Amino acid sequence: MGVQKSKLNIHRPMRKKILTFGIATLCLVAAAQNVSDSETNVAYEALELPLVPSTLTAPSDRAAYIIEHFWDSMDFAGDERAYDPRFMEQTFVNYLSVFPYADIAAQSVAVDTLMSRAQANPDAYEILADLADTYLYTYDSPMADDGVYVMFADNILSSPVVDDAHKIRPRAHRDTALKNRPGTPAADFAFTDRDGNDTSLYGIDTRGDILLIFYDPDCEHCSIAMRAISSDRQISDKVASGDLAVVAVYSGEDRELWQQRAASLPSEWTVGYEDGSLQDDGLYVIRNLPTVYRLSADKTVLEKEIRY
Repeated sequence: MGVQKSKLNIHRPMRKKILTFGIATLCLVAAAQNVSDSETNVAYEALELPLVPSTLTAPSDRAAYIIEHFWDSMDFAGDERAYDPRFMEQTFVNYLSVFPYADIAAQSVAVDTLMSRAQANPDAYEILADLADTYLYTYDSPMADDGVYVMFADNILSSPVVDDAHKIRPRAHRDTALKNRPGTPAADFAFTDRDGNDTSLYGIDTRGDILLIFYDPDCEHCSIAMRAISSDRQISDKVASGDLAVVAVYSGEDRELWQQRAASLPSEWTVGYEDGSLQDDGLYVIRNLPTVYRLSADKTVLEKEIRY
């Protein structure tokens, strides 16, 4: 996993900030679709965008209409473009780019509308299923979204055009996506702090948010992230004022290595060791290191797998 140089953002993402009418959304999609063939290697003309009724003026309503009708001009049963992975990928990315501006209910309708129509062509349905996994589930994808991925996975798992063998992966990924989702209580787990005290996540008493970091003391990316977090003045000020608690936990087998290096982390942090049980028990799926969550004081997940 590549490490970007920007600071860790511990604030709620402003993914739905729109200050103008939905025409901005239309321009965004049109711009994405006007990429030249030489750049995208797509030999087909892009899908015609749906014409949004003038009665829809709220940005979220216009976005909802766009994603529900985005694929209307495509006949999955007879359109040769449905068999072209490059065309389907570019179109799928354009389609997903509008999702952040629509509400959850509209997103669900759009996913079901698309996948229901795609069932007329099992090959196209399979392409879309793979694209959903690549862009919405894969950790490194800038479009990763567990909530939207679960919508696709639910459709795939109930689809008659997908055999049982091809439902194994989406079922497993769906289970992972559902763990510790934003808005749900974080799973509690026990650990030992660097002073030798036995405690737990829910045993941490704080009035502010919690930055929960799963790391490995022998992980270079983790070391870079820890230095970035510890040197961030905004984070340090929040920790000092009690508005933020940083909890760094190593979940693994090398307790001796952890003990040797735990003292190098800031004294204001809670630094702990956990023998891997939380992963073995399926409480957390740690796909990459470090894995960072932001929790509220009552241990509700606010952000999951924060990128930095």
